[in-house]
Amino acid sequence: QNGTGGLLGLYSRDARDDFTLPTGQQISLQSTQEDIHMRFGKAWRVQDRVSVSDVTQVASLFHHDAIPFAFYDDPNFLPEFGLPPRLPDWAEHLRPEMESVCADSIPCQYDYVMTFDKEYAKVTKQHEAYALFLANEAARRYPRCPALPKPLNGRKSENRYWPGTIVRFSCDDGYRLVGYEARRCREDGLWSWGVDPECISDLKYTGRIAGIGVGIILPIIIVIILVIGCFIYSRRNTKEHYTGEPGIQQPFMEYSNAKQANESMPGGGKAIKEIETSAREAEC
Repeated sequence: QNGTGGLLGLYSRDARDDFTLPTGQQISLQSTQEDIHMRFGKAWRVQDRVSVSDVTQVASLFHHDAIPFAFYDDPNFLPEFGLPPRLPDWAEHLRPEMESVCADSIPCQYDYVMTFDKEYAKVTKQHEAYALFLANEAARRYPRCPALPKPLNGRKSENRYWPGTIVRFSCDDGYRLVGYEARRCREDGLWSWGVDPECISDLKYTGRIAGIGVGIILPIIIVIILVIGCFIYSRRNTKEHYTGEPGIQQPFMEYSNAKQANESMPGGGKAIKEIETSAREAEC
């Protein structure tokens, strides 16, 4: 870049210096076709080298099977500068044919007037249509997904990120892939959802799997221990009975034990019998 010269310009991405002469001077972009040909085109004309010491002449870039360059070049040639070119008076009868072949294509009309060959003009029109197609495609904006880096100690299958592209990831020997193995570039320019892939060593992978297993099993064991503890606690309280008062539950001795204790006391047997009589009357 910025190191070329000639008919293609300086390759500087600046259109204003496209018409730079060998002397470094520049021709205006608004110059006429004839002025560009006479001042710019002829200034860069390549001639056959007559003498190696002649610095005013340069060698042709191409070898033409020993045919001298002058065979291909006519310094006195003047192109048709008018666009579109005018048909000669003697060829006016060919205008309908030119219009049917070229329509409004100026390059096609130009080649038809220069050659009077309709097949040649058709090819020119086809090339013009293809050039316009390429220009439109180059100017068209396509969605593109952002670049996906390959995982460390791994690789990816694609370096293109157009919609519909599927990128697959894999790891080198001795490593395991963690995350999504494949991602797809969507039509909106975003990647399909997924965890970024990572390549980890086999030892680290085994430790990670063991950690996940412990994290799952340990809560289950804790729950089982709590259930067993609750069950044992409830079994130990099976001898406790409800006293009849809301919210109060307290243990007391069995009736037979209380009866024996009261009968052993002076006058206790009579009290027990009165209680039993009152209980039977209440049941009736």
